[in-house]
Amino acid sequence: MDWFGYTVEDYLGHPVHTLAVEPTPFKRLVDEVTRSDQPNEDGLCPMFIRQKQAYIKHKYTDPVEVSLRLKASGCGSETIYCVEMRRNQDPVELILTNRKGRICFISSPLAKVLGHTPRTLRKVDIGELLPQPFGALHAAWVRVSDRRSQRTVCSTVAFVVL
Repeated sequence: MDWFGYTVEDYLGHPVHTLAVEPTPFKRLVDEVTRSDQPNEDGLCPMFIRQKQAYIKHKYTDPVEVSLRLKASGCGSETIYCVEMRRNQDPVELILTNRKGRICFISSPLAKVLGHTPRTLRKVDIGELLPQPFGALHAAWVRVSDRRSQRTVCSTVAFVVL
């Protein structure tokens, strides 16, 4: 789920087409399944339905272009369909912190470059990843920046470009 900035919990219980910027490609897959969900001469359901393109919403940045392919499997007379998504572009290297400088989200490629996994870096102070003396100076800078942002009209969001 790292591709889209969401956790599995964000997706659970939601129809798959709600993840897309435009739900039409997902709905077309369902239509194709409905039309072609008949066993072939060997008594098997079609394994793959034609590939489609879609844009999946990203929680923090631009939508992600993916290719969709529907796979059929199952047991006996029951057929289970799985939507396979593949990225069509390189992942974005992204890190987000809270007001105190603790990591809230980091993409897998960036975490890998830093020699970690996203899970091990979650809630770590970003100052711990910076070379010295910048790591030591970062905590003081965050405190000053946080005080300044509290004086603004809209204190709920403070964007800082580094």
